[in-house]
Amino acid sequence: MIYPAALLAPALAAVTIDGWTVDFGRSGSLDWSRPGSPYIVSVTPGWEGDPGVPVQIMDDEGRIVFGLDLDTPAETLTTEAYLAIVAPLLAWADAVQSVGAFRVS
Repeated sequence: MIYPAALLAPALAAVTIDGWTVDFGRSGSLDWSRPGSPYIVSVTPGWEGDPGVPVQIMDDEGRIVFGLDLDTPAETLTTEAYLAIVAPLLAWADAVQSVGAFRVS
């Protein structure tokens, strides 16, 4: 089975959003990172057979600091629709970083 994330990965290879770039991880995830940010934003349609779009934000120690599951059908997600989901999440991660809201003690 080919997960929807694998189908989106080639079209996303050259995409940058405000300095964030995507990496198609070894586990099949779509992980967004940016130099200087302590976060990785994973937005992976169809992750491990999930019918929606799971979202996780991890800190630089690999701890999940935020997660949700969007009900958007993964199989029908176009590149444009995926980017429309991702862009606000990346902006939100930037805003949260600026106020330190995800600090874990």
